[in-house]
Formats: sequence, structure tokens, C-alpha cells
Amino acid sequence: MDERYHLEKATHAACRYLKDAREELGSWTLAAASYNRGINGIQKQLERQQARNFYDLRLNPETARYLYRLLAIREIMSDPDGYGFQIKPQERYHPIPTRTLAVDTGINNLGQWAREQGINYRILKFHNPWLRQAYLPEKAGKTYQLKIPKEGHYALQESLKPKTKSKLSPLNRMPHSKDSLSDTAQ
Repeated sequence: MDERYHLEKATHAACRYLKDAREELGSWTLAAASYNRGINGIQKQLERQQARNFYDLRLNPETARYLYRLLAIREIMSDPDGYGFQIKPQERYHPIPTRTLAVDTGINNLGQWAREQGINYRILKFHNPWLRQAYLPEKAGKTYQLKIPKEGHYALQESLKPKTKSKLSPLNRMPHSKDSLSDTAQ
């Protein structure tokens, strides 16, 4: 388990870090650079170079570019159409409604547990990327919050329903299936 991959927890931790770094370093630009290099790393460079702000610092390329990359992303996200990112509403990612299950015990087999919830392991991992193993360790006093799709969204039951055989089925579109070879020959 690695909660750096837990979207909500990692976002809250990053926001806390940036607020603390801004207070410590005195500016948002130095705080952003410290997110890449660390507060101590930035403080050492400020002292060593006798600089008072981000723009006067000579930093390694990764850290030096970090702020500008953040600013570029922010600018593009504020006006995607103006920068040529014209994504149609039907092509955008849409949130998948989820529900949260509190789990206060270990789970030996997350694949089996996922099936019991009506989903599969892939879907469980999609919604919980912080799960790094195929099991959930038991820790005394620890309650895990696992997200799974709400009823009817990516339900495993839907994927297990028998499909009617037709020429449009995904198997028939595969280039090496027997049906597609016989269709080509006709």
C-alpha cells in the first residue's frame, strides 16, 4: 500500500506542503520549486547564492523548469480552446460515480474480494491505485476506505452475461480469428 498514489490524500498532503513551504520560504515560486527540490535544498541554494527569490537562483534544470511547467499547465487549463485543445464533451473523461466501503480487517485476496463486490481486480485497482499488492494488510486500529463503482457502473455481472455471436463481436474483428479469415475468403 502506498498512499502517495491515493489521489485525495496525496492532494491534501501536497496542499499542506505548499502552504507550509510558502510560509517558510516567503513566496509561492520558491514553494513550488521546493516541491521538486525540498525546502532545505532551496534554502541552501538561497544562502549559497545570496539570492532572495526564485528568479535569481541558478538551479538544476529539473527544478528550474518545474515552476514554468506548472505555470504553463495552469495557463492551458484556464483556456484550453485558446491553445488548440478543443476536446468535445463526449471525448472528455467523466467522473465515474463511486461509493466508499470502510474495511477494518485485512483482505488476503483482493481479486476475490472485488468479485464479491460485483467488480473485478482491474476496476478495484483503477479506483484505488494506492493498493500496491493483491492483498490488504491487517493493521490494528486502521480502517481503509476502498472506492468501488456504484451499482450498475462497470458491474462484473454485465461483463459475464453471455454475448450473442455476431460478425460485430470484438473477437470477430481480431485479424487472426477464424471467422475473420473465413469472412475475408468469401
